[in-house]
Amino acid sequence: MTSQIPIQQASLKNEYVRATNAKYWNKKIAIDQPSETMFLSASEAVARGAIEAGVRMCASYPGSPLTHVVDNLSFAAEQFPEMYVEWSTNEKIAYEVCYGGAMAGVRTLVPIKNVGMNWLMDPLASGNLLGVSGLVLAVGDDPGAETTQNEQDSRFLGMLAELPILEPSNAQEMKDYIVKAFEISEELKIPVMVRVMVRSGYARGPVKLGPIQHEVRKRKPEFDKDYNHWSPGGNFPWPIQMYSVRHQRFHGEVSAKIEEMVGSLPKFSHIQSLVNQLDEHIFTENKQAKVAVITGNLVSCEVNEAIAALGCQDQVSVLKLATSYPLPKGMITNALSTNDTVLVVEEIEPIIEDQVRAACADMPIHAKIIGKRSGHLPYSGELDRHQIARVLASKLNIEYKDDVKQKKIAERNKMLIHEYGALTPPRFCPGCPEHAAFYALKLALKSLKMFDNVAFGGDVGCYEMAAYEPFEMSHTGFCMGSGLSLVSGLQHSGAFEKVIAYVGDSTFFHAGMPALVNAIYNRVNCLLLVLDNRTTGETGHQPHPGAFGVTATGKEAKVLDIAEIAKAMKADYVGVCDPFDLDESKKMMKEALQVEGVAVVVARGTCALVVERQEKEARKKS
Repeated sequence: MTSQIPIQQASLKNEYVRATNAKYWNKKIAIDQPSETMFLSASEAVARGAIEAGVRMCASYPGSPLTHVVDNLSFAAEQFPEMYVEWSTNEKIAYEVCYGGAMAGVRTLVPIKNVGMNWLMDPLASGNLLGVSGLVLAVGDDPGAETTQNEQDSRFLGMLAELPILEPSNAQEMKDYIVKAFEISEELKIPVMVRVMVRSGYARGPVKLGPIQHEVRKRKPEFDKDYNHWSPGGNFPWPIQMYSVRHQRFHGEVSAKIEEMVGSLPKFSHIQSLVNQLDEHIFTENKQAKVAVITGNLVSCEVNEAIAALGCQDQVSVLKLATSYPLPKGMITNALSTNDTVLVVEEIEPIIEDQVRAACADMPIHAKIIGKRSGHLPYSGELDRHQIARVLASKLNIEYKDDVKQKKIAERNKMLIHEYGALTPPRFCPGCPEHAAFYALKLALKSLKMFDNVAFGGDVGCYEMAAYEPFEMSHTGFCMGSGLSLVSGLQHSGAFEKVIAYVGDSTFFHAGMPALVNAIYNRVNCLLLVLDNRTTGETGHQPHPGAFGVTATGKEAKVLDIAEIAKAMKADYVGVCDPFDLDESKKMMKEALQVEGVAVVVARGTCALVVERQEKEARKKS
């Protein structure tokens, strides 16, 4: 059964590029003026690094904190006709698109968030040692899980795929490390990962520009059609052994080259040493020091602040790493052999610390290693200068008093979390069509006396707010596209006769379609509510296959209709409603809930923020 209701929409086509997301575009990002200094965000710095490196392609799916790399590169693509930029339907496809470009010898960039790494692990782990060059991953990690569902440390996955991992700590280094990552990738013929933390991802800083490698971007693409090159198996009698041979190459020839190139990394690092000199080397060594700190990425700034607060610059040596994998072994063993104590400061997992501990295995005498494994620093959340200063003070016999104001704020936050579960209870935006859709669904469930007898499969997006009062309509929330699959399992287990899942329009294209196919094929008794707000709402209103009718660079594109896709998949019921038409929406929800099989309701209403912005833009023009 199908019901179609005409929906009044804002005029979205082509207005996306300049009206909806204009504030994220840096119109000077592609200027060819070396040595000029600009004040850039992380996304702008990464984009600028890619431009200077002569990147030819970029593909991504929106994800904090590097979403707006694509926005800036799509602006640059208007000035460089060779450049191609796209919003892909998910991270796996983005990586494969860029891998394909790198197979032709052009430089490609994939900016993603930490949990996006999970999506691309299949092609990443399968194609990492096949000899691809000029492929860089910029990954955003999130200590404290402020913008993500977990604190996943992407370095584990980078190490699993045997990728060099660079660790910039500020906007200047982000730009420079992206350029260097492309050079390493082409030298070693493997992908390279650059790790950006969420705090630095939303910060800004001065960046001295470098020259743009136009000749690299204009290189003629050439593809080697040899199957043996681009297949893990190849045409061997025992195909699987070919990948084993390539794996051995990494630990032999490639590993030696990585070690050599890692040794050169300090020479391009712009770091202000603790003695206020622009130091060419990362290792700030004090001969009389008994304590050394090994650190890297953004948290190295907290280390500097902690040392300054204690006034112990002459008592501490600092090794700021440009890479977390592999480590510069010579510098590590030097720190271990010349100090009594080595404190390893890093955010999320003790990946550097474990490698430092492994490095000391063959040393007859070495420093005592402390950090997360020893319990001196916490595993979870962001590290601040107070936590680091307390550890250093205890080792240096220095009295340290916590910042009173910070202590009060921490105590207040702890109280709020204990009483309310969060510092600020999340809510839908005023005028959100998803709010209206959930209200209609709850009324329909109540009228059918079904509300307490169903399981709700939540998903990742704005609609996560449905988990809280007054709706309380979510029992799961794992990852993108998981809601329908999880409640399908609950229904098949016999725990519920009817289950309900919901998903956003962008997430439907990202990961919801396979789950819907599976539910239809395996006869799940469910309702799938698709919240079609005509944009990728939570990440900043990027376009997708069902919204705006434009690509990332503003070119005209076909708009795919989710309801028509559900019909083609042969769902048992497909309906489209305007969530602000409460009576009709409630009626359709009741019909769908009484269907035996798979029912799909598309609640279609443009995101209130998009409408508001476009109305403001229209008023400016009038």
